[in-house]
Amino acid sequence: KMAFGSNKPNTNNPNLPASTTPDGGLTCVIAEGTVITGTFTSTENVRLDGIIDGNVTIDRKLVLGERSEIKGNIKAASFAVKGKVVGNMEVSDLLHIQNTADISGDMNAKVLIVEEGGKYNGKLNIGGNK
Repeated sequence: KMAFGSNKPNTNNPNLPASTTPDGGLTCVIAEGTVITGTFTSTENVRLDGIIDGNVTIDRKLVLGERSEIKGNIKAASFAVKGKVVGNMEVSDLLHIQNTADISGDMNAKVLIVEEGGKYNGKLNIGGNK
C-alpha cells in the first residue's frame, strides 16, 4: 500500500488505497458521479465508477464498476465488466463479464469468463483472429 503523495509503501494504515498495482502500474480512478464526454485514453490501469460517453482505449486493465457505464467502443489489454456497456470491445487478453454486467456490442478477446447472471448481446470472437 502507498501513502498519498509518497512513493514509499504505507505500512501504518491498511485502509489507505494503493496507488500502484502489483505489476507496478498506476491506477486511475474515475469516481461515481463523474461524466466524461469524448475519447478517453490511458496508458495505466483504470477503475471506472462514473460514465464515459465516447470511445475508450486503455493500455492495461480496465475495471468497470457496477453502476458505471460506457457508451462507445473499448480497446483494452484486459477488461472486467460489472456495469453497462453499449459498444464494441476489443480485448487483447482477458474479458471478464461479471454477474452484474449488461453488454450490448460485439466482443473480441483472447480469453472470456462469463459469470452466471452476466448479460451480453452481440457477436463473440474468442481466442482467434477476426
